[in-house]
Amino acid sequence: MNKTILFLIFLTFLLFSQNIYSNETLPITIVAEQDFPPYNFNNQDYKPTGISVDLIQAIIDDLGMNNKIMTVPWARCYKMGLKQKNVLVVGISKMKHRNNLFKWVGKITSFSATFYKLKKRDDIIIKNLEDLKKYTIGVLLDDSRAQYLLNKGFKKDLQLIINRSNTLSFKQLFFKRIDLVPFDKPGLKYLLQHLNDNNNEIKFFYDINKLKEVYTINDFSEGLWIAFNKETSDKIVNKFRESYQRIAKKGVIEKLQKKWDCLY
Repeated sequence: MNKTILFLIFLTFLLFSQNIYSNETLPITIVAEQDFPPYNFNNQDYKPTGISVDLIQAIIDDLGMNNKIMTVPWARCYKMGLKQKNVLVVGISKMKHRNNLFKWVGKITSFSATFYKLKKRDDIIIKNLEDLKKYTIGVLLDDSRAQYLLNKGFKKDLQLIINRSNTLSFKQLFFKRIDLVPFDKPGLKYLLQHLNDNNNEIKFFYDINKLKEVYTINDFSEGLWIAFNKETSDKIVNKFRESYQRIAKKGVIEKLQKKWDCLY
């Protein structure tokens, strides 16, 4: 075998190793919550959309992959990320107690928890976190805001009404079945619009002008992130981290934050 053939074999191997992910489906499952606009949710055609979906799609394209994004209820999404190897969770709040539970890829955007009440509820007065314990609060099962409040001494069924969707919490708020709902400012208008587009009730009930901010927690998380199950190989995780960095340097993340009105 002459040197030319050896060189061609080496070159072929090198090109293959650099493009090992091109046009193939990696053995990973990409999941996102189905009811969390504008971050990740199903549109009227039941297709995944939102800033998180756009960002992970940019990474998928950058890596030359064919993997699809699956949207499921948050509790299932979170459980899959915790329990199943090679699961990638898109749009998960990074919190201190979660740091060692996942392998973190990159930040999507900042994130806060603003508590909303019906504007007519003058009886609800919140000056500090302890005041919140006087009222019933609708939260999402296994959500970062629910976990934060539980860690602060709030009790299930007494103060915290655990729901399986954010839209259900806001329905309960508008129908005066609960007192407060924590959500983030950029997401509120999207969620109510999403609710209005997919309900059989009168749109009047979901008028954003009927709500009022009463309290905000800014430091409960490090923002929304992309994260792998901790058993996923470092080789795969690092490929995604490198892709995330390439995309960030191109300004893609900032453009997506502007597109979805998620700049803080």
